[in-house]
Amino acid sequence: MKRVLTVVLISILILAVTAFVTIMIALSGFRYLLPNVAPVRLVDRHYESANEPLSELAITLRNRPVNIRMDQGNTIRLSWNETEFEPVQVQENGGTLSVDTRENTSWRARFGWLLGYALRPMDVTIPSTFKGRIDLYTSNGPVTLDSLDLDGPVSIRSTNGGITVQDLTVTAGLELTTSNGAIQANNVKAESAFLVTSNGRIQVERLLARDLSLKTSNGPIHCAAVSGDSIRLETSNGRIRGTIQGRAGDFTITSQTSNGTNSLEDLSGQGAKTLAVKTSNGDIEIDFSGESLPSGNPQPAASLLMAG
Repeated sequence: MKRVLTVVLISILILAVTAFVTIMIALSGFRYLLPNVAPVRLVDRHYESANEPLSELAITLRNRPVNIRMDQGNTIRLSWNETEFEPVQVQENGGTLSVDTRENTSWRARFGWLLGYALRPMDVTIPSTFKGRIDLYTSNGPVTLDSLDLDGPVSIRSTNGGITVQDLTVTAGLELTTSNGAIQANNVKAESAFLVTSNGRIQVERLLARDLSLKTSNGPIHCAAVSGDSIRLETSNGRIRGTIQGRAGDFTITSQTSNGTNSLEDLSGQGAKTLAVKTSNGDIEIDFSGESLPSGNPQPAASLLMAG
């Protein structure tokens, strides 16, 4: 019996030492296994567009956050860093400014994070004269849009990263799509707005769109001062809370939940606007700004965004 116990303890010790050594080698960038590998060199890059009018900004990146904002300049300006293994290509053609990460299948490009370097966010500054289209895709990093006034549609797509927009006006449509990340929108106006994520919350305040859809799964939806002619709020395994601009009588309401309370269950209406709210395993708590709050629910609209 003692011999068996001794063998087990020795085996556990060997496994522990092996795991520790493996982790240390990985954290060192495998330099002990790859002594001839030179350290990765990060290079700062900058780009400024020509003064010719641009109608579209198209960005496709990997493993990098992106920040977009507007100022009073006359050109689009980009600032980022890169390695020789993941160069970023920028070109202008036919009114479109394209930013693209060249596909690289080398082990250093795919597993560069093991070498201990990190790509900083790409900062994009758009002039106030730009009113065109923005089409952005990135992965494994958050996206932020701040203080933009655009005529063209805006499409932001990400994976494994959150999306935050604030002080945004879009004459056309707005699409925010991600997975495994939250979506936050504050002070946004658009002709249509579609916010979709999975495994993350959606949190909006002062969002105005004629056609509005907020959809997630395994996460809550919190909204305050939301306005629209057609509003759809949908999640699963999460609750939906918030305030809608107007009165309940302005809307034709459909709502459904399971394993939760529903403040809209006795409301249907025949209003010209539509409101559809659906969840499962969560409560529905919707108030209307044009009506007094029901007794027992004195919570003001702004505080809904702070609730968990």
